[in-house]
Amino acid sequence: MKPVEFINLGSGSRGNCTWLEYGDTCILVDGGFSCKQLQKRIEAAGKDPERVSGILISHSHSDHICGVSRFCQLYKVPVYSNRLTQKDLCAIMQQGPQPKQIPEFKIFATGDTFEIGNIEVNTFQIPHDTSDPVGFSFQVGGVRLGHVTDLGKVTSLVRERLKGVYGLLFEANHDITLLRESSRSWALKQRIMSNSGHLSNEDSARLLEEIVSTGLKELVLGHLSQDCNRPEIALNQVNQAVGDKDVCIRVSSQESITRILPEGFSA
Repeated sequence: MKPVEFINLGSGSRGNCTWLEYGDTCILVDGGFSCKQLQKRIEAAGKDPERVSGILISHSHSDHICGVSRFCQLYKVPVYSNRLTQKDLCAIMQQGPQPKQIPEFKIFATGDTFEIGNIEVNTFQIPHDTSDPVGFSFQVGGVRLGHVTDLGKVTSLVRERLKGVYGLLFEANHDITLLRESSRSWALKQRIMSNSGHLSNEDSARLLEEIVSTGLKELVLGHLSQDCNRPEIALNQVNQAVGDKDVCIRVSSQESITRILPEGFSA
């Protein structure tokens, strides 16, 4: 048995990053905070940024990549992404009067399964308004874990890839009523509610109701909108859907770390 640490370091429209550690291997999923913030959050979780073996990138929006270049430069860490995301990242990093250093890339094709140290990484396509976005599931020993945010709808592929996960970070972005009544522009509301936008609490709850009986025990709701959702609303809707299936459900925070697996978990 080896220790597993699955810790969200922050999730929301102002930054996203998750730490996954299994035995001697440590990876980040996305790097959407400044390098300084990434360092602070990793250390707040009781971890050492020097131990990171690589950064997995789900897609190229700034709240998932903004600290990647500097972090990779500082710690000599490679980036794992698909080809279209790499292309977008390189273009973004070359913008402005002071272009950022391009990190080393290790390219996967969406749908690939590969290993980083002793963590098996499974990638799958998700619907979002950027180039070739992906979700991830991980095999760590005999335990499967999932990490999916920023998707406009739950596809049959997403549903299939999340069956059997024990621990999961999954998007519950907005409450439909709060979004419709918000001061956001109609164009932005349409984008968020579209099939390439973000999942509502209702959409999230529906998927979780389907997969809860396949082994889900630890759930963190992620990427909550600051002004179009409330933790208690998201929790209530998901709790109603999941019922009494003995699942520990928590909500991620934009400002602080949230454990997806309990401390001391082993696989």
